[in-house]
Amino acid sequence: MKYGKEISVGVTTVAAVAASATMVSAQDWSGLYVGAGVGYNGGHLPVDDGYDYELTGVATSAFVGYNKEISDGKFVIGAELAVNPNRVEAPHYDSSYPDDYQMNWSADIKAKVGVKINNVLAYGLVGYSMAGVEYGDGGEYDYTHSGLNYGAGVAMMVSDNMSIGVEHVVRGFDMYGDDWSVPASHTQLRVAFSF
Repeated sequence: MKYGKEISVGVTTVAAVAASATMVSAQDWSGLYVGAGVGYNGGHLPVDDGYDYELTGVATSAFVGYNKEISDGKFVIGAELAVNPNRVEAPHYDSSYPDDYQMNWSADIKAKVGVKINNVLAYGLVGYSMAGVEYGDGGEYDYTHSGLNYGAGVAMMVSDNMSIGVEHVVRGFDMYGDDWSVPASHTQLRVAFSF
């Protein structure tokens, strides 16, 4: 399955953060938050049939969101906008091929549903992504690709208004009407501040 590797990486990292959480009094996750993340991009960029470009590199992001606790604080729902401004190059598998792809930016809108366990929030997410891509020798072609995203994350509250965590997102960019055939993912360590 194309997404097996991306999912396994995210689940393994998420589980490691959850296991490190200490048993402390429950924290309130409701409210506005902002933050930043850094991690690793992986997957493939959307390209025409017959060519394959591997996407790797550093993934940075800035995000803003809002959470609300429901069911007497047992569950958390939320929404988030994340912008990933870093430029990531995607060379062709065949080094003799002259043209490369570059992903110049991406943005994710995500709806989240999570379970609160003491100071830990474990959540799943689904949403919509867009990315700006250049192609060709000198970047003469510019495209904007879009598609659904999904993923999972774990965050741990370390003070009254600060949390740290890890999140894995898989984006299924739409290329010529072929959804989910060209996954591009990232795994990030995140720091957030709530208000």
